[in-house]
Amino acid sequence: MHLNTKVHKPVNWMFNSITNIKLINPKNYLQFIHLMNHPTLSLTNSSRIQEKVPTLEKPVMILYVNHRTT
Repeated sequence: MHLNTKVHKPVNWMFNSITNIKLINPKNYLQFIHLMNHPTLSLTNSSRIQEKVPTLEKPVMILYVNHRTT
């Protein structure tokens, strides 16, 4: 999870009490790859994670907000 408090505080507030969701601090690359081998589902808005997780044959849900106005 991003360390920015504008992200960290609301995300913790929403998900901290849900026992099957693990919120973690950023990891180095090897730790990250190890962790990505174990989840049931990864949630991300990072394009790099979107690319990596499927190569490990793990499901990923891509989260984003479309800020464009029409």
